[in-house]
Parts: sequence; C-alpha cells; structure tokens
Amino acid sequence: MTGAMHRRPLIHKDTPMTIPTEDRHQFVNDVGHEAFELIVRRMEALGELPLRELLPSVVGAVSVALANALRPAIEGASDRAAAADSLLNASLQQTRQLLDPLVHPPKG
Repeated sequence: MTGAMHRRPLIHKDTPMTIPTEDRHQFVNDVGHEAFELIVRRMEALGELPLRELLPSVVGAVSVALANALRPAIEGASDRAAAADSLLNASLQQTRQLLDPLVHPPKG
C-alpha cells in the first residue's frame, strides 16, 4: 500500500467543527455507508471472489481512506507519532462500538 495516500482531504486542520452533533452523526452514517457501497461495487467489478480474498482488499481500501482522513491532523501535530497513535486508538474504539452489537447481540 505504499504510495496509496495521494489525495489531499478538503479538511483543513484549523477549520472548526460547526456541524451540530446530531447532523454530524447523520453525516458520518450516510458518508460511511456510501463509501462502503463504493468499495463493494469496485470489488464486485473484480468478479466473484472468496471472502478470504475479498475481505483483505476491502479492509485495505478502508485503511487507505482512514489514513487519508487522519493525515491532516497528523501532519499538523507537533508530535506526529503520538497524534497517529491517539487518532488510531480513537478509530479503533469507534469501530469496536460499531461492531459491539454483532459481538454481543441483544438477548431476547
């Protein structure tokens, strides 16, 4: 995946977040689903692949998108390694929260 981060995001590190929390959550859900659907369509264009081949490619594409999203914050940090660690940990926590209903389905 070397060299995969080539597009500059439109987000500037000093731009304040002005979107209300509820709207931000809706935006995140909508854009996240749209991005996933795009990745799925691109993978489907490759033809039928077994899950063991498809999953690493999908996760790799998501990783490139995440790296591009985190790039401005890391570039603007005085301690880039600490910023990267912090942002990646926050992303991992958010992903874990999204997967929690699958890991621990409601009983009933």
